[in-house]
Amino acid sequence: MSDTSFSFAQQHSLFPELAGTVAIAGTKSPLSLDAGLKLNTHSSAPVLDQAIHDVGLALQRFATDPNQKATIEIAFGEGVNLEAANDLLQGWAVYDFSNVPKLGIRLGSEINNADGAFASDNETIYLSSDLLTQNAGNPDQIAAVLLEEVGHFIDFRINQYDAPGDEGDIFSRLVRGEAISAADLLSLKTENDHALVTLDGRSVAIEMSQIQMTEVGGRLYQIHRGTDNNSMYLASSHNGKDWNNWEKIPGETLNAPAITNYKGTLYVAHWGLDDRIYFASASEAKAGKWKALSDGGAKTPDAVAMVEYRGKLYMAHRGQDNGMYLASWDGANWSGWRKLEGQTPDAIAMAVSQGKLYIARRDMGNQIFIASLEGDSDASADASGKPGNRTSSMHSPSQTSMANCTQCIVA
Repeated sequence: MSDTSFSFAQQHSLFPELAGTVAIAGTKSPLSLDAGLKLNTHSSAPVLDQAIHDVGLALQRFATDPNQKATIEIAFGEGVNLEAANDLLQGWAVYDFSNVPKLGIRLGSEINNADGAFASDNETIYLSSDLLTQNAGNPDQIAAVLLEEVGHFIDFRINQYDAPGDEGDIFSRLVRGEAISAADLLSLKTENDHALVTLDGRSVAIEMSQIQMTEVGGRLYQIHRGTDNNSMYLASSHNGKDWNNWEKIPGETLNAPAITNYKGTLYVAHWGLDDRIYFASASEAKAGKWKALSDGGAKTPDAVAMVEYRGKLYMAHRGQDNGMYLASWDGANWSGWRKLEGQTPDAIAMAVSQGKLYIARRDMGNQIFIASLEGDSDASADASGKPGNRTSSMHSPSQTSMANCTQCIVA
């Protein structure tokens, strides 16, 4: 952040009361900031004030809505602990949000490049500082992300196990009055939204809203799946602060699209609604000129991973049989899909370090494995890898980020 910033004292509330003034410490505020938080006083803080204000009003409306039980069951399932839900809602109905988690602001890289995240082990909601900077004039977007993470918190409090799919997104949409079609609800119910990140020196399992990011030709690019019929949106910046408007890309996906820099060109890949993998340069994608990769391993129920390695673009994904598949592209032709050893219930991560291509996965027993591919692109790969820490069975990560996995590796 810039030097023109200030620190909020611990537990200083940002939630404005209905009269329009900012509540001070000691009031029954819905969200409070953790110690040491710094925000740019000229952009992020005012919009966060407004967003938190809007979240409080939305939660109060939800708590007094006679149809609240239906909303709870749609978002979190029918087997929830309604008594625990009522304990939360009773306070919210009278504008008492003392039981809502504290709020922390982190760099996007610290929370797996997500807009927001909820960590159940310390009951903290995290927002990306990039989200605040990019939406300095758009409190509605920040409020939507906050409500999504509040939804993850509710699920943690009222469900014995994590509800299937992205229950936070479902809750956020319903509370904000958005209609959800049957197709959208189905895709949200099957979405993965977990990760393992390192915050303040320790591993934390989070539920997140994911964005992919890379650099090409001195510009930073971001891509994400929107909430409007699974559309994809792309934006870029020359300095990481000033971003152009989000550009809608033709095509639909049920998970985070992937982007990477290959030989100075931006490439995009995504999981299609027909479970096939689609690939294109950014310019081709903007024109709707997607290439469906061939069968024989090119179908997936998850997001794909892409990275450049030794002059080729590598792509990996989880197959419909929970196997792992790897292919490479030399700019003209794709290799055949190779099935790697091992299985995974989730998306695969890849990264290049010190001349090696690393592949990480979570196995069927919730252990994190990592393996490397060395030498020529046609060399064999054994992705059974080395086991790392076993992840928690409750709110366990469903996608391992290579950037945050070094603490998981056992030599």
